[in-house]
Amino acid sequence: DAYGIGSYHCFDTREMALTLGLKTGIVSTGSSLDFTDKDLELIKSYGGVVKEMEAASIAWVADLYKIPFFAVKSITDLVDGSTPTEEEFVKNLTSASLALSCEVLRVIKYLAK
Repeated sequence: DAYGIGSYHCFDTREMALTLGLKTGIVSTGSSLDFTDKDLELIKSYGGVVKEMEAASIAWVADLYKIPFFAVKSITDLVDGSTPTEEEFVKNLTSASLALSCEVLRVIKYLAK
């Protein structure tokens, strides 16, 4: 559980995000696709704007080795939306994956400058 409440040091992406027209925000974690009221309370208390299941563990390892970290994410479902989580996830997975692949390429090109 400790890695999930990490507040890990992250690479400052504000200039890159501004240049590329991308949004920034705090990524929170959880152990399931769905969320509980307690999850939502914790996300809000830390200022989180995204809940997902992988970035925290990667950030934890990066932090152990003092490697700067940032995540590029694509949103498949909204935790506060009216559509059931699983349904919205499946509906948006393809378009979110395609959008993410395009943005990752743009990020790589930006960093390669």
